[in-house]
Amino acid sequence: MLGLFFWWFDRFERESFFIVVFAFMWGAFGAGLLSYFWNTFFHILLDVYQQNSAIANDMLITVMVAPFVEELTKGFIILILFKLKKIDNITDGILLGVLIGLGFAASENVHYAIEVVYPSSGALAMWYNLWFREIHTTLLHASATAVWGAMIGYGRFLHRFERYFVFFIGFILACVTHATWNFLATYVQSIKADFNIIEFIMRAELALIFLMLMVLFVVSLVRQSNIIIKELTEETHKNIIPEEHVGFFASLVRHKRRYQLPQAISAGKYAQLGVRLAFRKHAYRYYPQEKVKEEIEQLRQKISELNIPVQES
Repeated sequence: MLGLFFWWFDRFERESFFIVVFAFMWGAFGAGLLSYFWNTFFHILLDVYQQNSAIANDMLITVMVAPFVEELTKGFIILILFKLKKIDNITDGILLGVLIGLGFAASENVHYAIEVVYPSSGALAMWYNLWFREIHTTLLHASATAVWGAMIGYGRFLHRFERYFVFFIGFILACVTHATWNFLATYVQSIKADFNIIEFIMRAELALIFLMLMVLFVVSLVRQSNIIIKELTEETHKNIIPEEHVGFFASLVRHKRRYQLPQAISAGKYAQLGVRLAFRKHAYRYYPQEKVKEEIEQLRQKISELNIPVQES
């Protein structure tokens, strides 16, 4: 439900439902299986070549290896989608990061509950673990991967060196967030106390990170709205769209009557064309490619074919 909320809230240029499902499934199966393999591989290497105790090796895997492996396997698919030009902004990066993280958490939590909790504590404890205790790890995986996703989305309009640097910093932040949580969670579990200040700080930190991502998501939506207003205001001077319709495209809630849209016009199609035109124009300012320019003209033509009454300016 959390992932669907983010997808629904991305009102301007929403990702296809196929990509939404793909991102979740990648987290659950692709990243889940790859992480399980590499975590196990490195665990065996430590057991064979390091003369540490089993507890020490488990700590190394939990705090150092697992965050690196899991964030890399979860997040590299966002880089691929970025290369395929499926990520245009910060909201896209956060959305995909949340979806992949939720898929990974679902797979990990189910595996842990069935393989560890159920054999030792029974069915009741298993369901309790799934519905209550694992809420925190779910938010962890969603937040950590979304941090990297946000940085990838931010890199869309940066130059190559700056972009790769931002990508690297995003990955490090995701790993540090994940590793810090794992370390504190392991510490809390080791002292076996019902409540302590470390556990409170750990959960408060996770809630704060997730809240910051929510705020960043909203700020990015506001920025997109401003881009739409700027780019489409220019189109009103070219008599492509009426001036009173600019607010329609830039609004999170669109009503045909409020903006006096003709009844025969499909509000959804009209909004899709206008928003796409605004974002393509914005992209062209950074990357003036002929292909983008041709798409801009095609979008203008499609809007003109809707026969929206426009007053000559």
